[in-house]
Amino acid sequence: MTIAKKDLYGTWMLRSWMATAQEHEQFQAFWSGVHGQLIYTIDGQMSVILIHPGWESTGIAPEQGFREGVIVYGGLYTVVPDFIEHHIQHTNIRSWIGQTLKRQASLQDGALILTTPVTQDTQGKSAIHRLTWVRPDSNC
Repeated sequence: MTIAKKDLYGTWMLRSWMATAQEHEQFQAFWSGVHGQLIYTIDGQMSVILIHPGWESTGIAPEQGFREGVIVYGGLYTVVPDFIEHHIQHTNIRSWIGQTLKRQASLQDGALILTTPVTQDTQGKSAIHRLTWVRPDSNC
């Protein structure tokens, strides 16, 4: 099913963040306990916040590469067949400003699944990330 902008409108809560090494096919839990919110507006704006549980209790994240425990960004978004593009205008990750983050997108049983292309972490390891988002009132 192709995603339309109207399918995205509103608030989504993070249900899971999974990752797999580029050469593997099995996704595994990534940074257990991370939670967040994703919002898409009718006028084409989006924002996301991801919070590592360690940041809430200590102010720092124990895992390296999580950008000090919080990832926040926002800007415009566009929907193209099977993909959502986040055009970053505001973020706590300086290198992302002005960038477009392209996510493969699908809707499955009321959940929004966003999958990254291959990315590299701060240690040069390649991975693919899959984030599953559900509506706040969803039992998914």
